[in-house]
Amino acid sequence: MFYNRKRLFIRHLTAALLLIFAVPAPVNGIFAAEKTEIAAPERLFLLGDADMNGAVNSVDARLALRASAQVQELDEAQELRADYDENGKTTSSDARCILRIGAKLLPFGSSDQLPSPQKGDPARKNKPVELQPFSEGNDFQVLFTTEELHGGKDNPYGDPEGSYFLLQGACTDGIYGYFSFIMKCYGATINARIVCAEYKNGAFRLKKLTVFGEKQTISDEDGNPVVVNSVVDVPHNLFHANDIAYNSVDDVIAVQYDGGHTKIGLISAAKLRTGNSGDVPDFREQSLPLKIGSIDYCEALKSYILGVAGKARYFALADRNFERIRYFGYPNAVEEEDCGRQSVCSAGRYIYAVHYILRHTGNEKTPQNIDKSRPVKLRVEKYDLLTGKYIETIECRSTETKYIVEGENIFRLNGRLLLFVNYARTKKDRQFCFVDLSRIDE
Repeated sequence: MFYNRKRLFIRHLTAALLLIFAVPAPVNGIFAAEKTEIAAPERLFLLGDADMNGAVNSVDARLALRASAQVQELDEAQELRADYDENGKTTSSDARCILRIGAKLLPFGSSDQLPSPQKGDPARKNKPVELQPFSEGNDFQVLFTTEELHGGKDNPYGDPEGSYFLLQGACTDGIYGYFSFIMKCYGATINARIVCAEYKNGAFRLKKLTVFGEKQTISDEDGNPVVVNSVVDVPHNLFHANDIAYNSVDDVIAVQYDGGHTKIGLISAAKLRTGNSGDVPDFREQSLPLKIGSIDYCEALKSYILGVAGKARYFALADRNFERIRYFGYPNAVEEEDCGRQSVCSAGRYIYAVHYILRHTGNEKTPQNIDKSRPVKLRVEKYDLLTGKYIETIECRSTETKYIVEGENIFRLNGRLLLFVNYARTKKDRQFCFVDLSRIDE
């Protein structure tokens, strides 16, 4: 009896497929019964590819149909791609659209070149938030101390006198936060450190510190050569370690070096958070077909999001092997001469991009060159990944004028939207802080 029921179900499902996927005659080139608004090429690349193999075809349509009939359950990533009309559920309407995209009855474009700038609405939707200066309130919470980054009071890494740190990248695996710092001395970058920390009760507690770098010779303030012999855990150069991303599928941390490189470093995350201090994480480099300025891993889409170098509001979507690259952008967001992107963070269907606002009178970003007539601003722009629309700008403002306050990175952890900043009193006296923006990000 079970066999007969199964055969009957297959017959009914086949008939339903034939009925649902019968293509009606076009009306003026557009199917009247279907959603006629054609999305941007990058959105069609994201939507429809339910099995995430880089193509939209009848297999994706069948997957969506089975989900709509509750015959098969889809995971979060599949549901996000299969919900073509973005109504929060997968239906037979989505299945029909997916089939037509695959059959090229609806235009399925893919932008494998950086799109040309377009004219858009220049209006910024500001959501301002006032921050208290560091010394007067609790808006800026200390992330780590300089002593912690040196490995403790005993300076076990032999860091040279006069060295100091700069926070660069940040990401999370949902439990731990990972942070990249660079150590500088006499203006030269000496090495990079990846810190793993646990977030509890509104604070980060350092769990493990791993130093990456190579032996090098630098010049002191008088031009004399100085050989730097800092101890390193991993003999690989991470350069500026500008941004980092956690890839949950491969359990790796991807390190974007800086905007001038077409390679990134991939580090096994397990040994960054566990094991003895002497355990060396696996490390390899990955070549990229483009220069990038930031990186994150989109959990819902199982893809990397790359910030295109030199293009503050253009991005690229890449698979885990960086073999399939598709560009997209938000031309209706405001471009400004004094604004540059620091990092990118994806959270569900949204993208957060951290921008810095220049407050310096010269090319060198030091506390001595601050334009004290301009107050501190930290800017986070929010975009919708699927609709391709700019949503709003979270603009953090402070009456502080004496110090550099540079927004570096952002991520979501335990339902909190956390912004990470360098807070510099002097060139060497720096605090590494974070600001909880959850109260104003709805």
